[in-house]
Amino acid sequence: TLMGATASWGDSMSVGYANMIRKSLLKLWPPVVFGGHFWLTHLTIGLRIEHYLADGILLVLALAHPKSRHFVTVILPFWLTGFAYEYFQFVEPFKGEIHVSDLYYGELKWFGIRVADEKMILCEYFRRHPNVFFDLVSGFAYLFYIYEVFLLAIFLFFKNKKASSLFCWGFLIINLVGMVGYFIYPAAPPWYVENYGL
Repeated sequence: TLMGATASWGDSMSVGYANMIRKSLLKLWPPVVFGGHFWLTHLTIGLRIEHYLADGILLVLALAHPKSRHFVTVILPFWLTGFAYEYFQFVEPFKGEIHVSDLYYGELKWFGIRVADEKMILCEYFRRHPNVFFDLVSGFAYLFYIYEVFLLAIFLFFKNKKASSLFCWGFLIINLVGMVGYFIYPAAPPWYVENYGL
């Protein structure tokens, strides 16, 4: 019985130490991650106001309370997406030649529409046939998509934390896939041909 009590006491002590280490690590990662990013950015690309705001706000939230730390953990993929875009400039010089004409003719062949006797891609059609309603809707979606996505992530956080986490990680993954795709096959946007020709 004494041996059993000693073993039980030892097990509870090791569980207690494990919990203490886990809690310490949970408090340690935010200063390491956000402080490290701040320092790295200062050394490489230079600090801007958004670095002070993003790193500062996320660090304060992560250290303030376990619930706000959990929120920071869930939305961390947004921060990682911004990090990836900022530092993409260091690998971008190694990408190949930007594709213009082959991409344009491919889009024209596969997705072009015929108007009268002329075949054109959709951006050419909408440039020649403007519509205020569609311009506003698509312009709003283009300009504010990041805010829409972030607001949806916050909404999901309060409704379904697991769905919010999956949504945020999906956002990061799809952006990384896009960056890899652009690195492998650099492509000019459709309006490039409209503005500058082939």
